[in-house]
Amino acid sequence: MGKIKTILATALISGLLPISAFADNATTTPNKKDRNFCQVLDKKYEGLVKKLEKQVKQNDKFARGKINERIKSADHDQKQILKKVEKKGSDSATTTAQQLTATTTAATEKFKTELQKAVTDLQNALKSALDTKATTTKAIVDKAKADCAAGKNPSEVRTEYHNALKAANDAYKSATKPAKEAFSAIVKQLVSARKATVKEVREQLKALREAKEDDEDEDDDD
Repeated sequence: MGKIKTILATALISGLLPISAFADNATTTPNKKDRNFCQVLDKKYEGLVKKLEKQVKQNDKFARGKINERIKSADHDQKQILKKVEKKGSDSATTTAQQLTATTTAATEKFKTELQKAVTDLQNALKSALDTKATTTKAIVDKAKADCAAGKNPSEVRTEYHNALKAANDAYKSATKPAKEAFSAIVKQLVSARKATVKEVREQLKALREAKEDDEDEDDDD
């Protein structure tokens, strides 16, 4: 062993054996985590599938959660206006109030329909992006398996695998961001339009009530 060390030292000093020979060997020796990587790819893929399934639920929650409260609010406003109209008698003011109720009902139904369409469009966009991510994820795992089977250095396979997954995640975020932003903008616009209609109807109902009270006061004076 002493002779081998002496020969290697002499070779290094004389330049016959480059230092890079040892450096290359050191960098290509996989650690324990890298050595085990190829054996746990199936388990890793199972974990990725579970994450994708979880993402499906999160996407649906994001879409539905944005509209449930808004639909409740629209229904509440409509019921309140109906109650106000029901308290009136059978006169011209009541006819006008009923017309306002019809306006509110039409606005509420339109709001719900367009809101549901926005949700459906968002869900379709998210599903398309997630399907692409799922296909890409499987391809990444399959490539890693093939590289492992071909005897490629596990360290390199693992690095390429993680880099590819990161790229897939980034691509998914880039694909879904515009859809989410467009959805939020549509919801904001629809909510604003509905609130404006409800406000106008309430103001007109108030004006009808005040006009009726004035008429009643005049009758009392007579």
